[in-house]
This record gives sequence, C-alpha cells and structure tokens, in this order.
Amino acid sequence: MKKIFDKCRFVFDTLEKSGFECYAVGGCVRDMLLGLTPHDIDFTTNANPDEILQCFSEYKTFELGKKFGTISVLNQSEIYEITTYRIDGEYSDSRHPDKVEFSRNLRDDLSRRDFTVNAMAMDKDGVVVDIFNGKADLENKLIRAVGNAEKRFSEDALRIFRALRFSAKLGFIIEESTSDACKNLAYLLDNVHPQRLRDELSSFIIGDNVTELMTEYREVFARIIPELKHSFDFSQITAHHRYDVFTHTVKAVGFAPKNAKIRIALLLHDIAKPLCHTTDRAGISHFNGHPQKSADIATEILRRFSFPSDFVNSVVKLIKYHDVRFEKPQLHIKQLLMELSEEEFRCLLTIQRCDILAQSEYQKEEKLRHVDYIEDEFEAVLRENACLKLSDLSINGNDIMSLGVKGKIVGDILHNLLTMVMEDKLVNQKDVLINYTKEYISQIDK
Repeated sequence: MKKIFDKCRFVFDTLEKSGFECYAVGGCVRDMLLGLTPHDIDFTTNANPDEILQCFSEYKTFELGKKFGTISVLNQSEIYEITTYRIDGEYSDSRHPDKVEFSRNLRDDLSRRDFTVNAMAMDKDGVVVDIFNGKADLENKLIRAVGNAEKRFSEDALRIFRALRFSAKLGFIIEESTSDACKNLAYLLDNVHPQRLRDELSSFIIGDNVTELMTEYREVFARIIPELKHSFDFSQITAHHRYDVFTHTVKAVGFAPKNAKIRIALLLHDIAKPLCHTTDRAGISHFNGHPQKSADIATEILRRFSFPSDFVNSVVKLIKYHDVRFEKPQLHIKQLLMELSEEEFRCLLTIQRCDILAQSEYQKEEKLRHVDYIEDEFEAVLRENACLKLSDLSINGNDIMSLGVKGKIVGDILHNLLTMVMEDKLVNQKDVLINYTKEYISQIDK
C-alpha cells in the first residue's frame, strides 16, 4: 500500500507539514484492501478549502469544486482531488446537498458516504480508519448502506443503482435492509438524469451475477428502462422457448462475455416481443417483426441515455440482425458485411449463441452447430477477400460515366454490379464489369 502512495505522498506530506490531517478515502481504500490497484486516489482532510489552497500555493490548483469543499491540485501532469471533511445538508433534488458544512472531524465525513465498504479512510502508512465496519463487510462480501439505507438513498437516488452495480462488480450480496430500501425506493430513480444512469448501467452490465440481480431487482430496472416492464412474465408459447420474455432476456445476458456492447444488445434484443405478439389457431406464439421493432425501441432508449452515436449504431444493428437465418450462408454473410464490420459480425454470432442458450432444449444443439457453421463460412469469406462494398469493385463511377451515362443511373449500375459479384454471377475484373455494363446500358437504350 505504501508503494501505491509513492506518487501522491506529497499530498499527505504537504498537509501534515502544516498541521492538518490527511487520508485517502472511499473506493480507493476498498480496492486496496481487496488487493486491487485503484484507478485514482481521493483525499480528505480537516483543512478547509482556503487552507488547502494555502498549503498548495506552490502548485497549480483548481477551485471548481470549492463550494463543496474540493480543491484539485496538479502535479506532474496528474490531478489530485482533496476535499474538506464535511457534513451534508438536505438533498431537495435527490442528488446534491442544498448546502454543506465543513467539519474538523473525520467521522462526520465518513458518515455521509454511501456504503460501508466505501466509508473507510487510510493514512499514508496504511492504517485504516473503519468506523462503520467496512472491513468486516468486505470480508463477508456485503454491500451495506452507511447508517439508515432509506436516508442514504433519499439523499441521492442513484445510490440505489450503485448498490446493484457494486454487487455486480464485486460479486457481493446486498445486505437485507439495504436491499429492501433499493426495492421500496426504486421510484426515486425517476428523478435521476439518464446520463448519470448510463455510466452505472455500463459498469453494471459487465459485472458478475447480472442475471440474478436483474431478476431480483427487476422493478428497479423497470424504473431505469421502463420499456422492459412489458416483458415481465410475458409467456412465449412455443417449442423454442421455456421462459417468459424477461427471464429469457436476462439469462441470455448472463451467458454473454463481459462486453458492454454485446450485453446491452442482448438486454434489448427482444424488448418489442410483447408488442409484436400474435397467436395462431393452435395457440402458438409468434413475434413477427420483433427484431426491427426492438432495434427501433433500442435506438430511443440508448439515445435517451446519451450513449455515443457509434455505440448506439452498432448495438442497434446487432439487435436488428440478431435473428437472421442465413438461408444462403455465403451470400447472406456478404450482404451483412456490407453493413456490419468484422468485429460486429463476430459480436452477432456471440449474441446468437447466447440467445440459443437461453431458449428451450428444442433443437438447441442443431442451432448451435448452425452458428458454428456460419462462423466457418464467415472465416472463409474473409480469407477470399470477397467484394463486399462499392469501393471493392474493380470499376468506379468515373468508369461508368465514361460509357456515356450520368446521374442516378451510375449509382444504380454500381449497386447492380456489386450484387452480381456477391452472388458469384460476375467476376470482379474490370474488363468483365465494363463489358457487362455496356450490355446493360444498351438494353436500357432499347
């Protein structure tokens, strides 16, 4: 632990030299006690913001968080946040305290924190201040709110989802009273801005035990993604399924590797099934058109969370094509590769496998073998360096125009040539494509 503090020891030394206390605090202490290297280290001190500024007068400092007691110090291209011990006032917006009162007592500062495992402080020698038994909860693998759980969650409703995120990240159980508060106060999440939820969701979804957590706390998820609620207990009366839509969904997510794009695509891949549901005369369920409809709904959800546009586009494509059948494998693979990158196509195959694993036993092995076969065909397409987009053609728009045509027909001819090459009806050689184009134009002229 001392070695971890080597780069930031100047923070401890500078404050202590002036007679102040200084501790590393929060998640970094938790991670170090778990044997992990923290991403960053936050500091707390009994020096007030002006005193912190005075102590670090020889350094570049930033006062953006001064109102809440935080001063940032720049040293060797790294920024260190130092916050005064504080007592938070009321949280009328369920996010920020209306006011803060600075304190000289470390206990006051630790008392306002979310969970016991995040409410420990450590001095530069590795001595831990553990007022709320965070170390015991780490050993027992428990997520427990500091003090009264309902009060903690009423202060900042995001903490409800943070409890789930820490449970998934650390593989810990949520302590009973904390768990009850998560469920009872889930409605408070309605007031949390989607962008704040986005980062928690991204971290949660790649954690452990996500299937179990999403099942137990499904009402919490219905507050974060209301569109999911339609899938709760929605039966799928078909030989291919043994679970309701939501249970199938969360099991598919659990089978996936810890990749946010894949898992979020699986979370939303069947979200439109209840809206597309029909039954035939035999009472069998059908969900025609649900991939496209799910992709449309996923677009709205991911944009609401302000996910980056490239992430949204990629996830939506995976949802749109998650149920593709590949009836003409080589051709359909080539057609999909016009829209999907190589990496996205590999993600699609993973999604199809997870989808199958979360279905019934009916034809499961046959379905999985088919995905394996498609993967082999995909690798073969890559090896042959197939013509998959207009730029891969041996001729371009200028070549077409040199034959005496212009305007929209140039693009139509190029797309027709690409289709013919992909279907192995033409060889991708310039003279072959030119001759075909001449004949095509002569037929148009007639």
